Amino acid sequence: YRGINRIDDAINAYKTAYKIDNTSHEAKLNLCSVYLEIDMPDAVIQELNPLFNLNHGNEHIHLLAAEAMIRNLKFEEATAHHQSAIKINPYNPLNFYLLGADYMWAGKFEEAKKNFRHAISLDPFYFDAFNALVKVEKIPSHDELAKKLVLYSCSDKFNQKQKATINFTLSKIFEHSKEFDLAFDYLHKGNKLMEDVLKYEDIDTKNLIEKIKEIYLKKIKNWEIEATESFSKKIIFILGMPRTGSTLIEQILANHESIFAAGELTVAHESFKKILSEDQIFDNLKKIKNHYHARVNRLTEKDFITDKLPLNFFWIGFILKLFPNAKVIHTTRDPIDVCFSIYKTKFADGALDFSYSQKNIINFYK
Repeated sequence: YRGINRIDDAINAYKTAYKIDNTSHEAKLNLCSVYLEIDMPDAVIQELNPLFNLNHGNEHIHLLAAEAMIRNLKFEEATAHHQSAIKINPYNPLNFYLLGADYMWAGKFEEAKKNFRHAISLDPFYFDAFNALVKVEKIPSHDELAKKLVLYSCSDKFNQKQKATINFTLSKIFEHSKEFDLAFDYLHKGNKLMEDVLKYEDIDTKNLIEKIKEIYLKKIKNWEIEATESFSKKIIFILGMPRTGSTLIEQILANHESIFAAGELTVAHESFKKILSEDQIFDNLKKIKNHYHARVNRLTEKDFITDKLPLNFFWIGFILKLFPNAKVIHTTRDPIDVCFSIYKTKFADGALDFSYSQKNIINFYK
């Protein structure tokens, strides 16, 4: 059911499995994975809470809990769960990598560096850890670690994604060392490898935009949705091209005592994409509105909340229909800076697939 996207049926099957055998951690953990897929972190915490006090010795429980805490912006709790996972299994490099990421986002770069290096000591081919390390530590091009990566970049024993990560990491190392020709060579190789893996089609984005315009003009533009009296929060959508300063804008706003910085909430973007091909569009829009309300209400009691997912720019018309009190801040920056900054960045899997080709970046910008 999960494989064919019948999510409700998958949830019911996992719940039934757990009822049949309530010692089945596997069923419980799979259920929680589905809840994370559909952005229900509170359901994950509710399911896992009874297991925390048991001497289960299962690190995966803490990894799922940590991810749910991150979704709810409870970063200290996420760090504690990653630390618990390490206590259970100190030989899993993933645990140290994730803890390093916690420290990196918290600005504790020495702790982050230590954990990324430990992950690499456990797995010398953990290239995501290498890539994370060069974000918190300037490694010179003559360093032994850099020399190893140069050798790995020439090897045939790694897959394309691994080699792409190696090349992005080397690009950062040589940029720090001001060896810009080599830095760009590695950057170009890394992007080409990712482009070959992802096979992004520019026409898909153009078709999405045309579909959004068509549905908005035919159905949404003159639609009046009833007000939601129970929702008093005002949302500030910070949107535009990636790498245009949305994080800085959010940090400035979040200095105000009435504003809560929610980061990049994927709720609206992913939900809107799913309903474009469905008939019951108005009912689905109401569901999206209610889900979004519930999501942000759980995050904070403050009156204002920022959502800085850049790609919400696709949905401004939809957003202002559902949230008429919302404010929109469109971040802009010099086009060359924007496009080159995107080209220099290896994004998380599934995000911004257009970003690994200069031509696709330019077309997306246009």
